[in-house]
Amino acid sequence: MELKKILPYTKELKVLYVEDDENILVHTKEVFDDIFGSVSTAINGKDGLLEYEAHVPEYFDIVITDIKMPEKDGISMIEDIIKINKEQTIIAVSSYNEPNILMQLIQLGVSNFIMKPFTATYLINTLYTTAKAIYDNKEKIKLQNELATLRKKREFVDVKMNTIETIIRDISHQWKQPLSAIMVCASGMKLEKSHKMLNDDIFNKRCDDIIANVEYLAQTIKECNNYYTSHTQSKLILAQNIDENISNLQKNLEENHIVIEKKLDYTLTVDTSITNFSQVITCIINNAVDALQKMISLERYIIINLYKDKNNIYLTIKDNAEGIQEDIMNDIFNLYATTKHRSLGIGFGLHNVYKIVKNDIGGTIDVSNVSFSLKDKTYYGAQFTITMPLTII
Repeated sequence: MELKKILPYTKELKVLYVEDDENILVHTKEVFDDIFGSVSTAINGKDGLLEYEAHVPEYFDIVITDIKMPEKDGISMIEDIIKINKEQTIIAVSSYNEPNILMQLIQLGVSNFIMKPFTATYLINTLYTTAKAIYDNKEKIKLQNELATLRKKREFVDVKMNTIETIIRDISHQWKQPLSAIMVCASGMKLEKSHKMLNDDIFNKRCDDIIANVEYLAQTIKECNNYYTSHTQSKLILAQNIDENISNLQKNLEENHIVIEKKLDYTLTVDTSITNFSQVITCIINNAVDALQKMISLERYIIINLYKDKNNIYLTIKDNAEGIQEDIMNDIFNLYATTKHRSLGIGFGLHNVYKIVKNDIGGTIDVSNVSFSLKDKTYYGAQFTITMPLTII
């Protein structure tokens, strides 16, 4: 075999050659130096093992060793090398063609066997088979790694696209109600003007309603923009923040005949930002409003309780909107949920709530359907429970 045929497979390989006959060692190494990228040598099994250990964890691509050697024979060295690296490729060289030795070598997983004396041509032909197998395996691993990298890149792009799609879908849901309200106000003004009913009071009220809904649209965009943005944290009085957010939502609550019942402990605080905690409260209440709007009954309640025990603060927000379907309960905080029940705020809104509670506040959030009594009546609805670490002013 011509040397140029084997070189593509051997020129980058590192080899350890162990041989006790110095004359054979010197001349064979000259051949190996023309074939392999680097060649280390040792005069016996003991030195061979030391040389091998000195290269751990990089390892050699091939170990070529004589069998009969002083101090430590080749088989003992092979056994020790395999304990270090069971995948090591090994070629055994010997002038003894004994069946029991061959059997031992096969059991040890030796890749090939070269009988002494050997010619340079025979040696190269034997090495070609082993070197090509190593090369092909490396190319296979390289290809697998490249494919894995491509898959990860594709998965990353898919996740980003899913995120964008989900956020757009959830923003459109958040915008549906205020856009409808703006359309009703604007068309109502045109109708009232055509019937000469548009006095200053009605005009101002309609304009105020439009402005309020536009501000809500702007706030949704702001929340989306801040989706992956952290905010300055401070010790936040939870009850005050809850009151402020309820006040901001009061107009929408009144228009939908929704009554807030609350019991709040004003001593409780957590380390978080006002913006983040406001997003949590606003999102959960708005989801409750969406659910309550579908009820025929005008007995519509949102009940908020804030309390503590020895270790934790608990915030529960529940409604009497007949609960969430059990088949989507497990996915309700999942950004990539494919459920059709987008009206429940699954996706951007509740996933963002989950992220804030877990990462910014260091708490947990759960949802369940519960029965509860209020004003001597029993109701059924969804309850969000947020558990937070306890800090007191």
